[in-house]
Amino acid sequence: MNRLPKVLSLFMILWLLVAEGCHLPRWPSRHSAVLPPTASKTEIIAHLNHNVMGDGSSGGLVSWQTGDARASAPGMPFSLPTSIAVEAPRSFRLRTSHPMSGTQLADIGSNEDIFWVWMKTPDNMPIMTVSHEDVGLAMDELALEIPVDPTWMMEVFGVIPINEQEFEIVRRDPTSPIVDLVATRTSPQGVTVQRVIRVDTFRGQIIEHQLRDANGQLTALAELDNYRLHESGIYLPHLIRLSWPSQNQELKLELGHPDVNPRALAENKELWQPPVIHGAQTIDLGAVVRRRRGYERPQYVAQPPALEAQAAIYEERPGYASLDAVERATDEQRHPWGSTDSDRPFTPVPPKTVFQDRLDAPEPHPSVWARPVPAQPISDVPDWAK
Repeated sequence: MNRLPKVLSLFMILWLLVAEGCHLPRWPSRHSAVLPPTASKTEIIAHLNHNVMGDGSSGGLVSWQTGDARASAPGMPFSLPTSIAVEAPRSFRLRTSHPMSGTQLADIGSNEDIFWVWMKTPDNMPIMTVSHEDVGLAMDELALEIPVDPTWMMEVFGVIPINEQEFEIVRRDPTSPIVDLVATRTSPQGVTVQRVIRVDTFRGQIIEHQLRDANGQLTALAELDNYRLHESGIYLPHLIRLSWPSQNQELKLELGHPDVNPRALAENKELWQPPVIHGAQTIDLGAVVRRRRGYERPQYVAQPPALEAQAAIYEERPGYASLDAVERATDEQRHPWGSTDSDRPFTPVPPKTVFQDRLDAPEPHPSVWARPVPAQPISDVPDWAK
């Protein structure tokens, strides 16, 4: 049981993590190769992207959902019942529960604006949220040694196509069917990382996603296995192994019986909102870090006239506030799961939850927004923020 908190911490890192998995348009027979070992980069990527983008006669992989997945890690006496839902481009939710009592243990998710993390702890951990633009700032403050990039997990889960212009092909053994697609990226923390997609051309499938640091050292690995064909003609791996070698951490996800492109998932917009948990505060981690460092959010940019007119309409509706009004609000009044820096014309005001980070630093006057200001003294800092 002493492994349980450590495994739950992996779930928090799971969403914050930094590739295009699940791309398998045709399953090969046992004796024939899907792609020749000499296939070009364009041919390989076109083949892999077919599973995501589809063609004129069929659609690609946009979303999937499973309610009978299992999550486990080395040393755990049992696996955790897990539900996972994924929808391109940024919507994701993973929830785990106790295998005996059914008590919810973790809730990690993302939408277009933010991601959130909650884990059941004795001291009633807050629901932590952070906007996508604040990921690097928050991770730098937390000094996590595990690389974090929210884009990576969406690619691992197979709903994002590969950008051919970003990658180069590397053949380490000319006689081997295994080839690497390699790209260089800048992580949310501003660090250069190497992104590797390892492809088995004989089977025509991605078998690994790797992240390497500037020195070429492996920092994160996702291994995909047990591909299965669904009725829609889309292939999906049913086993994903995640590992972080430098931290000696591993997590195995067995996906059970996932539904591919379920209509109910596309219609369930509430799924992509943070949970409301009795007794749990909602904390905007990005806002907390900005306040501690004396940074402020970018200055509000005026919307085009058409959007401003639409915003005026929503401002008159109960339960909604215009983006400009929300931008002027304090942290305690901001919507805890919507980015106030979005280009949307309005942001819904939450009916029940408000920010309660209990930091004494006041919100700077709007006249100094978008400019660094001296950090205000902070007192009564919670243990999780130290």
